Formats: sequence, structure tokens, C-alpha cells
Amino acid sequence: MVPILLSVIVWGKKLAGLKVVFHCDNAGATHAWENLRSTNRGVLDIMPKPLPTTSATGRATSGGLSRHLSGSQGSPLPSPELNELLQAHIAESTRATYNAAFNKFQQYCAVRSEASLPAKPATVAEFVAKLYADSKCYRTATVYLAGIRNRHREFNEASPTDNDTVLRALEGYRRLAAPQKDRRLPVTLAHMRYLKDALRVARISEYEQSLYWTTFTFLFFGFFRIGEITAAATNRFDPRRTLLWGDIVDVGHRLTVQLKLTKTDQTGQGSSVALTATGRSVCPVQAYRNYRARVPEPANERPLLQREDGKFVTRADVEKCLFRLLTDHPERDRISTHSFRIGAATTAAANNVPDHAIQLAGRWRSNCYTRYIRHAGPPVPLNPYRTG
Repeated sequence: MVPILLSVIVWGKKLAGLKVVFHCDNAGATHAWENLRSTNRGVLDIMPKPLPTTSATGRATSGGLSRHLSGSQGSPLPSPELNELLQAHIAESTRATYNAAFNKFQQYCAVRSEASLPAKPATVAEFVAKLYADSKCYRTATVYLAGIRNRHREFNEASPTDNDTVLRALEGYRRLAAPQKDRRLPVTLAHMRYLKDALRVARISEYEQSLYWTTFTFLFFGFFRIGEITAAATNRFDPRRTLLWGDIVDVGHRLTVQLKLTKTDQTGQGSSVALTATGRSVCPVQAYRNYRARVPEPANERPLLQREDGKFVTRADVEKCLFRLLTDHPERDRISTHSFRIGAATTAAANNVPDHAIQLAGRWRSNCYTRYIRHAGPPVPLNPYRTG
């Protein structure tokens, strides 16, 4: 028990937000965790109080922190190579989404004093009913269940989401839930000009003005998802999933951006995105060159988007900046980082770009791209949308 407690005390801040599994073969320690008490006063004095409890088998009932492996009955720990493969079965962004979903389920279970891992099918079914009562859309409910299913799989537990009662409840949810219309608006050229003007008077340095303007133009003209060009955290990044300086080739009137992994390309086949100069005030090539001129020594292996303090730009950074710039805009609540991608498809369609070209530009593998095309005003010809 003491090694577990010390590891939490020493590395607690570094482990914050991560899923931590303690493999313990000491039944006494498991019992102490369950009851938050010990016959050893020293251990009792340092034992944190707000800890998730564990069942008699050591399975966490709320926080998922520990598991008791009973002697020879316990499975051997996976090798580092196998553990790496198991961790890579889903993308990091997907894992973050699933973890957030399961955390919500844990909170629900904690209020009801029920186990979240392994969870009873009846508990999951009631959780689905709670989501429905809270007017969550059907797609949100499926994400929550995916998070619950994934956590059980990672702990080698049978998933309660496959239970017939849960499946029937979810089907009823689909039939009864009111259709949710996507309220997000497409970003237009008018929005882009508004953002450019807002950046000029924003209380941030010229460096960060150039940084975020480059981000906005890349999102719009490249049909990029925000997760394709930003880092996962301000202090770390995955070079396979973050846009690096070395991924961009600047020649003539065009930038060629190489994406290594995308939402629809998890095997790393890669794809190239061409950003062409427009000759207008809203131009991704000019924005990139202005930004690059402000970066002292851009290294090929470093993220393209990096703040002046050296921290990497994340999705949250872009969302925060966007929301701040749109403070006085009447459509602020309907514009998000994904609105740039919606706007790219909408603007392309307004300029009579063929459907197959829009699908290719946005790297969509199905006809879901049609949901991104919204009614817009008169077309404004732009060089990037020339098909000849």
C-alpha cells in the first residue's frame, strides 16, 4: 500500500487527468483501500480521504484507480510492446473523448453509490434514461456508451452496453429524441474579414495576431479539422497528428501541406493539401509568410502553431481566441472552430465546385460532406476553388 500512496503523493500532479492502474497482489491493501482504514497508524495518517472505493476484488467502483490481482489467478502484466499496441487501438483524441464520457458516468454512479467498473446493465440503462431526461441528443448518448464500452474493454470486463435492455433503451432513445439541427454557422469571407480586423485591435502581441490569423486562414482554406493542425497539449505533441513546420512546402503562389494522420486516415497513408494565394486581404499564403517572418528559428520537427511563450497551440487556445474576438458579434454563439470547415464547403459549393472535388478537398470518405454545405449568399470567386 505504501508504494501506491507514495507514488500518488510524489507524482500526483503529473498523473492528473490520466488513467492510472495500480496492479496490487496484496488482499490486505485492497481491503484498506475499500474501507479507507488500516491497522497501521502511519499508513492511516497519510491515506488520502477523497479516494474512490474498491470492491472486494479490488475493482474500482468510482475512480478506477486500482485492481487486485490475486496470486496465481491474476493475469501477468502485459509487455511494454503489447501495452503500446493496446494503447494505440484508438486515437489519442478519441481516447480523451471516451475518458470524458466515462468520467460523467462515474459521477452518475457515485451519486447512486453504484459501481462504474464493472457496471451493471441496469445502471447503464438508467444512465441512458437520465441522458434522455436531460434532453441530450441521441448522438451524445452514443458517445457516452462508447466511452463506457471502451473502459470495460480496457479492463477486460464484459461491456454492459451490449445488454439487451440497454440496446432497447438506446433504440427507444433514437426513436423518441427530437432531431437536433446543427446550429453552427459557416464561416464566410465576411466573417474572415471581421476576424482579421478584430485581431488588429486585440490586446495581444503582433506575433500572436499573426499566429491566430494563420490558424484561421488554414482552417478555412484547407478544410482542416482543428485537431489536424493543433497540439494535444501546451507542453507536448504527437508529431504524427500535429502540423509541423517540416510538413509545409512554400513554393511560388502555393503552400503544400502534408497531413500524416487524419480522422479518416488512421493508418498513415497521408494526404496533401494545397493552399493557393488569393491575391486578396484574406490569403493563407500571405498569412503564413507573415507569421513565419516573426518566428526566429522555425525547426522542421516542431509544431507550426506555437505561442510567443513557447507553448504549443491547442484546440482550447484557438477556441478561446475565437470566442474573444467574436464577443460583440451577433452570431458569436453559433460559430465554432468547426465553422471554418463548414464555411469552406459552403463557399466552394457557392462557387460551383463539383461535389466530388469538395469531398476530396475536405478528405471526406462518405457523402456526409453534404451536411456541411449550407445556404449562403452570392459566390465570391477565389483562386483556391478553380478546378481547371
